[in-house]
Amino acid sequence: KTVEEERITETKRSDIVTLEILMAILNILCQCSSEIIYLKEMQKENELIKSSIDLLRQLSVSDGSISSARHRTQLPQVEVDQHTSIVFGLKRDIVRLIGNLCFKYKPNQDLISDDIPLLLNQCSIDHNNPYITQWTVWAIRNVCEDNPANQAVISQLEQRGVVNMDELNREFGCEVEIGEDGKLKVKRHINH
Repeated sequence: KTVEEERITETKRSDIVTLEILMAILNILCQCSSEIIYLKEMQKENELIKSSIDLLRQLSVSDGSISSARHRTQLPQVEVDQHTSIVFGLKRDIVRLIGNLCFKYKPNQDLISDDIPLLLNQCSIDHNNPYITQWTVWAIRNVCEDNPANQAVISQLEQRGVVNMDELNREFGCEVEIGEDGKLKVKRHINH
């Protein structure tokens, strides 16, 4: 190998180790934030919620699910192999942590009010982040609980339609459409 190839290989190894450490720390934070005695102390550290939102934003820019002028750094590119990837479930766990940190804690709810659309953007089928939709619903519930300002942010959002219609049909055998009253209607195919 050339010196350049060895440097690239070493950089990739370093990136993988960094991501493995991040996943381990995130797993510990998620577990601790599920226990009320630890959660109360964690909620007081507003840098934790800020860092979590920033990481979610960076990941969402990096994977193409959003584009943002606020994106500052590029995360290491690592091939994603479902279930064996070191980043499998990363976004889901970040959303979970954000939701837990906002549980009945208005200072954190207020910190992420500008990022509610980013959080809502996680409500999609993502095979690399199973149950991310459910964790997003939990997070949005906690962000909006007893917080009229955050509820107003959501009520002012404009409905744009249904995303991933082909995947909904293929994976779940259903179609979703927006009725004249503006409500979503789900039609399940009988033979699925």
